[in-house]
Amino acid sequence: MESKQDRREEVRISRLGVVSLGFGILSPLVVLVVGVLDPYFAITGVLGLAAGVAALVQIHRSKGGLKGRFYAVLGIVTSGAWVGLILWRMVIPAVVEARQFAARRPTFEGASTELRQTLIAPTLDTQMPAGTNVIWWEHITDDVNGVDIAAKDYYVAAGNVEKITTDMKERFPEIRVPEFKVAGPNDVVSYSFLRAQVKFEKAFDAYPHEFMFYDSDNHETDVDAFGVWVQDSVYADIREQVRVLYYSEVRGGCFDEVLDSEFAVDLSRDSTPYQVVAAAIDANETMRQSLAELEVKIGQYGAGDAKNTLAFEESLLLPDIFYSITSDSESNGGEGTTVVRQVEFRLNQGGVVLQSGAFNLKITPISPKRQFVFNRPFLVYIKKRGAERPFFVMWVDNAELLTRRQ
Repeated sequence: MESKQDRREEVRISRLGVVSLGFGILSPLVVLVVGVLDPYFAITGVLGLAAGVAALVQIHRSKGGLKGRFYAVLGIVTSGAWVGLILWRMVIPAVVEARQFAARRPTFEGASTELRQTLIAPTLDTQMPAGTNVIWWEHITDDVNGVDIAAKDYYVAAGNVEKITTDMKERFPEIRVPEFKVAGPNDVVSYSFLRAQVKFEKAFDAYPHEFMFYDSDNHETDVDAFGVWVQDSVYADIREQVRVLYYSEVRGGCFDEVLDSEFAVDLSRDSTPYQVVAAAIDANETMRQSLAELEVKIGQYGAGDAKNTLAFEESLLLPDIFYSITSDSESNGGEGTTVVRQVEFRLNQGGVVLQSGAFNLKITPISPKRQFVFNRPFLVYIKKRGAERPFFVMWVDNAELLTRRQ
């Protein structure tokens, strides 16, 4: 005859089984209500699996509990199915895409002489030719010319080729060191390398659709892009990290649509130590003039929570940029001395791609709200947050250095 202790044991086991089943059912219900598949919901599935396994262990020890066994097995099946769904649709694709992302090679990797539509400017006062990308970065010396650049992002040395190559392999093993044009192995090379890259606090999403970039001659190129465009609360953190520095528009037509606009955004307001700013503005004669004009516009725009925040209905999209350029070698005035400058610049979603909106992808339609879409020439610069001048500036006029969409 079953004792009271046995009955209490069976009730306890049954409760564990019910808890397991409850967790297994809870997560799919949350997804149906919220409409978003997110790895965090897998926690409930894991808890369900744990409760189910605990119930089965107790059943094995007590050699009974038919009802508990039924609930536990059913709970394990539903919880396991949920965890499997998360792994299949979210975790595994994210890991695969992260590996592919890390393995990407630059769109351009080589000497500046091989570029056809890009100019490496020696100073910010260099004239900006029409239809041409223009890139300037700080000429780095041992004291970094007073510009605040973290030691991990640059290398500067004067020595023989073997020493520089060895040092670079230790400091930046993923960077391909250029072939130095020297007469002999003991010739002195003055070499500097700068990696201009900012890690966003929150990774943006890779844009999975066609994104046409229109250059200054109105030629279009389908390129990879990233940003935030889905109208969903799960993207609130990404939107909050964007700070709108400037926005101006001209509206007209029957539907009062935006005919023209200028804007500038800080892509990650809390990023340290660097700040990266992208600005869709008209080009000036030089980058120094463009920067000065932009600073005036930002100052006049002012601050305010509403206008400096990327709203729920507003979208932000930028093209991917990834290149490694070595400037032309040039004589430094001394016999056997060569000057070589190399820069790597990468502007993308800022880390591992996690498509947390895979089941609820909604592209923002034409909207009366502001749209920050960098599908035309724009300026991008990097500086230490709070510093007066940037150490890297690029005018993106054409698609030569943009990542083509596969």
